Amino acid sequence: MMSLRQDVALRPIPEIKSHDHLPPRVSLSDRDALLYCQRVLCETFENAYRASTYARTRPSDPPVAYITLATPDYAWGTRVLLRTLRRYTSVPILVMIPSNYSLHSDAQDVFAINVPTLYRQADGARKEFSQTFTKLWAFSLINFRRIVFLDSDTLVLGSLDDLLDGDEFLVCRDSVEYVELSAFNSGLMAFSPKPHLFQRILEEGATAPTKDGGDQGLLNSLFRGEVKYLGSEFNAIKHYLYFRHPDLRQQDLRMVHYIVKKPWELWYREITDAFCVDLEDLWTSELSRTELLDLISQWRRNQFLAERPRFDVTRQHRKKRKRNRNLAICGLAGALMFGLGALVCRMME
Repeated sequence: MMSLRQDVALRPIPEIKSHDHLPPRVSLSDRDALLYCQRVLCETFENAYRASTYARTRPSDPPVAYITLATPDYAWGTRVLLRTLRRYTSVPILVMIPSNYSLHSDAQDVFAINVPTLYRQADGARKEFSQTFTKLWAFSLINFRRIVFLDSDTLVLGSLDDLLDGDEFLVCRDSVEYVELSAFNSGLMAFSPKPHLFQRILEEGATAPTKDGGDQGLLNSLFRGEVKYLGSEFNAIKHYLYFRHPDLRQQDLRMVHYIVKKPWELWYREITDAFCVDLEDLWTSELSRTELLDLISQWRRNQFLAERPRFDVTRQHRKKRKRNRNLAICGLAGALMFGLGALVCRMME
């Protein structure tokens, strides 16, 4: 039987405000806007780092941080990521958020920073990737010594702090069915944000090909030749454990990445999701009883909204059948009255 966490007090995550105005959206083709936002964000992210307990105990050290991108549709994922990541590290966690969005968490030394949504013109990206280009702002933070970026649909199972050492661009292979193993998954990236990385985004971010229509395809186009691959235990893609390496032991995993169907979603998207139930239970076990009840309530509401068109069609069919039945009854009554009138006329003759 699954065990749940004790109820915890969730607090608003403090947002570190930028001193200068930032636009809500920026195109990857707008070089001037990108450079302006880079200047503002470098200052704001460093202010967030300096506000942390970690930084106050190391005042002379250059900034390092874990960074993730949070959006409303990934709210549950962000909550669990922050909870499990904080269990294994004291390094500050900085969360990029869109305009007019706030977060709550029980994790300490976490700060939110509003960033403009990055987009590419007429890219035809899948809807789920519509905001993922925004994570590219992490490469603009050239005043940080080291950054580990994590997608918010991940579950941390062990320390990742060793990725903050060194100077290499560290990633894991995108090891899922029918995917070329020379590509990397952008759900975990550990790198030193050197100026030439963001410079390449400035120069080619708007035009370089992106195989998946999102950030991952673009990052592979730009940086595949510069990365060094880690073992898959650092970014164990959910389907990888089924397709590629069923013998990879759970106790060896540092992080699980829930691609495609998310553990906070009710509906399965593909047949392989049915083989990953144990991993979804692992994610769910990080919730408290109150959180699980809230999630179940959300599932019920979402299921009703998904089923409502069927209910509306059924109701319309019922109304149509009732209308047709009433018309038939009226027609039959009219025929009977006509026949009765004809019979009375004959009798009077």
